[in-house]
This record gives sequence, structure tokens and C-alpha cells, in this order.
Amino acid sequence: MKTRLPRILGASAVVAAAAIYAVTFVLHEGEGALSVRFGSPVRVLAAPRDAGVHLTWPWPIEKVYRYDMRERIFEGGLEEASTADGQLVVAGVFVLWRVGDPRAFHEAVMGREAAAEPLIGGALRSGVNDVLARHRYAALTQAPPAQSGGGAAGELEKIETEIARLLREPLGAYGIEIVAAGFHQLVLPEKAAEGVFAQMRQAKERDAARIQSEGDAQARKIKAEAQRDYERSLAEARTRAGEIAAKAKAEAAGVLAAVDNKDLLAFLDRLTALEEVFAGPTTIVWDLNTPPLDLLKELAPAGAGGAAGTEERR
Repeated sequence: MKTRLPRILGASAVVAAAAIYAVTFVLHEGEGALSVRFGSPVRVLAAPRDAGVHLTWPWPIEKVYRYDMRERIFEGGLEEASTADGQLVVAGVFVLWRVGDPRAFHEAVMGREAAAEPLIGGALRSGVNDVLARHRYAALTQAPPAQSGGGAAGELEKIETEIARLLREPLGAYGIEIVAAGFHQLVLPEKAAEGVFAQMRQAKERDAARIQSEGDAQARKIKAEAQRDYERSLAEARTRAGEIAAKAKAEAAGVLAAVDNKDLLAFLDRLTALEEVFAGPTTIVWDLNTPPLDLLKELAPAGAGGAAGTEERR
């Protein structure tokens, strides 16, 4: 009896473990489950809300189908599509998806998760064609302006969002939730690409011409402002010089008024007249005996001949 007791306890433990295993299951994080009793769905579970141990009837009364509800990527193949303006492109689109409704997903794939990919692929081909048919070719190819974040980058994001939105309704009926979609490859046909590059060159040339025009306008503005500053400074300097000269003349007149020398005063008057005559470029025919030009005769070196002559002063 003592020798059979351990065997009996061991066998009982195995039976109990098998019974527990048959009537329980563990739902892990990131999983969803559907309980089917006699072929009819009776319970839907989804982590993290329902994570943990759950009771169930043993098979064949009840069967539990568990599905991975974490996000995963489906990468579609390259497909040729036509844009709104009749241009052909070859596009490859990926889809980020997850199981959103375990019951609808089970009814669509019948326990085979791999069967979801053909469903996604079929909807993706149709969705990409429909979306690209509503957008012009330039939306896929124009270079984005650096300061605005628009251009091709912005248009592609809009197209990708539109593809994801278009897929959600048909695939949602299969319990498939579309998280996002995006281009993993975009091939431009050679002829169309040449036209696009020509458009890009024209756009860059227009930008360069605009920048050049703005630079020329700015340069003209700077030159005009510099010219105005120069003329204003020159006028102020001339005004100041005139004021100084007038002040100096007034002071000189005051000094001369105190001088009691008629010969000196007469000499200074003639000298002033001579300065006024030669104030600018002048061509004259003169007689050295004519005041105030007779001063030149007096200032000439001794022995210089000629009582009259012609001289050009510039």
C-alpha cells in the first residue's frame, strides 16, 4: 500500500494537470481569443483587458482560437497605376495593420492568420489605383520648398493617409484594423521622369530669376540710399564750409578794417579779384597791365618777358 501511494498521487497529479489544462487557457499580452462552442462563437477576449487565465469547456465542446493582435507590416508588390493626368507610375505600398476584431477576423481567415495577407493585398491594389487616379503626377514628383514643408513630401503624406483611410472600411469587415500605409517604392517611367525633371529645372530657374530680381532690387535700393546719404553729407559739408568761410571772411574783414594801410588793402582787393577770376576752368586773353592781372607781372620771376600774352588755366 505504501509503495502504491506515490504512484497513485503522481497519477492523480497528472490527471488533475490534464484536467486543468483542458478546461483553462492563458491569454498573453498582445493576444486576442475567440471561444467557439459547437461551432458557434460564444466569447471574444482581447489583451490587455482580458489578459490572464480563463476557464473553458474541454474540446470538442469548446475550442479557443488565439490571434496575435500586435501591429505587423504587409508589404505589397510593385503595381502599375495611372494618375489623374494619364501618367503611369509603378508603386509599391506597405500597410501597418493589426487584428482589430478577433471574431470577424476568425470568420474571414478560419484560424489561418496567413490568409489575411491575400485579403490585404487585394484591397491594397484596388485602393492604390483608386487614390492615384485622383492625384496628378506632379504631386508625386515636385520638389518640396525648404521653408514650407510642402511639395512632394506633403503630397505623398496626404496620398498615404488617403490610401489608409480607403482600406479601413473594406478590411474592417474582416476584423483587420489598418493603422497606416506608405510607399516603400515609387518608380517613375523614363519619359515621364524626363518631363518631371524639365519641370523641376524650370521651377529652379524661376526661383533663381526671382532671387536674382530681388537681389538686384535690393542692390538698387542700397545704392540709392547710399547716394542720398552721400549727397546729404556733401550738402552738409558744403553748407558747413560756407559757414566757416563766411565766418572767416567776416573775421578777416574786421581785422582789415583795423588796418590803416591803403596800399595793403588795395593789394588784397586785387588778390581777391584774381582768385575769383581763376576760381574754375578758365581760358582768357589778358594784358598783364590790366588790374588785377598786373599782380602776375609783379609775381613773375625777374627777367620774364612779355607785356601781354595768352594763358589757359584749368
